[in-house]
Amino acid sequence: MPGSLVLVNFLRPSRSWTQSTLNSHLLRRFGSIPARAGLLSALIALAVGVLIAALAVGVLYFSLHGNIQQNLQARLDDLSQNSASRQQLKDDVAETGAGIDMVALFDSSGLVAESSSIASPEFPANLYEQVPDDGVGHPIDGVHAGGQDFHALAQKISVKGTTYTVLTGIEADKDHELYLLIASVFALFVPLFALLSGWLTFRSVRSSLAPVEQIRAEVENISSTELSRRVPEPPPGDEISALAHTMNSMLGRLEGSRATQLRFLGDASHELRSPIASISGLVEIAQITGEPIDLPSVNGILAPESVRMQRLVDDLLASASAQDRSAPREEIDLDDLALTERARLATLHPALKIGGAIEPVRVLGVPDALTRAVRNLTDNAAKYCRERINISVETSGSQAVISVEDDGEGVPDSAKELVLTRFGRTDESRNRSTGGAGLGLSIVNDIALAHDGELSLTDSPLGGARFEIRLPLAEKG
Repeated sequence: MPGSLVLVNFLRPSRSWTQSTLNSHLLRRFGSIPARAGLLSALIALAVGVLIAALAVGVLYFSLHGNIQQNLQARLDDLSQNSASRQQLKDDVAETGAGIDMVALFDSSGLVAESSSIASPEFPANLYEQVPDDGVGHPIDGVHAGGQDFHALAQKISVKGTTYTVLTGIEADKDHELYLLIASVFALFVPLFALLSGWLTFRSVRSSLAPVEQIRAEVENISSTELSRRVPEPPPGDEISALAHTMNSMLGRLEGSRATQLRFLGDASHELRSPIASISGLVEIAQITGEPIDLPSVNGILAPESVRMQRLVDDLLASASAQDRSAPREEIDLDDLALTERARLATLHPALKIGGAIEPVRVLGVPDALTRAVRNLTDNAAKYCRERINISVETSGSQAVISVEDDGEGVPDSAKELVLTRFGRTDESRNRSTGGAGLGLSIVNDIALAHDGELSLTDSPLGGARFEIRLPLAEKG
């Protein structure tokens, strides 16, 4: 495919130039990318063809001109070496020799003493005086015969004490005809080559972009309720296949995000239904009876339910902000954060035994978010432990690890994934009386993911649960 090869090889060093050229205002008038690529390929092929033609004609010119000069000089050398007498020189001049069209002999007066049999030769005036006596041939212009121009060399030759000027010539029309033939060939084939290059490039690019059109058509038909659909993926190995794979991955993420949002809305509405129903029930009773709500109902129902609803709304907002990856990051000493949480727990729960090894570790993150993540884990551990909590910070390869473990009852294996999800609770250890809405650990998980890390839950050697956050270490400046 000449067109494709010319386009690819010529433009490979500068992809940005290719892209900007294809998207230029002038080429955009030609419509589609295949049409623009074909036109650009044709123009490049035309330019390359013209350049090659010019180089070929130039090389041909210098080659032929050099050969002509060599032949003319060789004839002059033969005449100089083989002429032992004036008569022999004249006899040799009368014979032009192979490839030589004209030989002429001039005496010291500038007259033609002898010449080859050629019709009506014309020579420059004072030719004898124009040629130096240096034993080499000199180009002579203005030599004509029979309506033809000649390439000519003239040289001084001495015979028996007499100096002559000998001129040899070759018809110029011979190389002119060759130049014309070569130029005609290039004039015919260069435009054909450019057209073929443009056409092949157009077909190649259009064929290559056919999957892109299929992807575009499929994406255009996908609505927000049809995120399970996927675009066709060509065989792997090229950029279009990578584009289709990326598009399907994006659709998969959108589908998962939409499912998560729907599940989140359903769970949130379910969690809010109970406190709202309790408050609404008391208000309706007061409206029906016409009596104000008594203080025991306020203290026993309204106040706890309003606090619970406020906590739920705060957790929902925290869950939404935990997934924000655009917040500015800064270097954080994770060991200082862990020591601060230790001090806070010791103040709030003086009866607890708090330990764990802490190493100096620095990460890049959002301070408030990471503080909330560690605090949620320590509050969760304090809620379900018996008497001991360990808070540890260490490095593991290129990651920072902060772990919080307790000596409580732990989490069953069947519920380990559940408690890390929104509104996830275990029947045995988490309920509305002891636990919150089930958002605390999911917020920690979202914060870890937003920091390119992860949250895991395993069994602790202390007997309870071990929560572990892994984060990338901050790069050393």
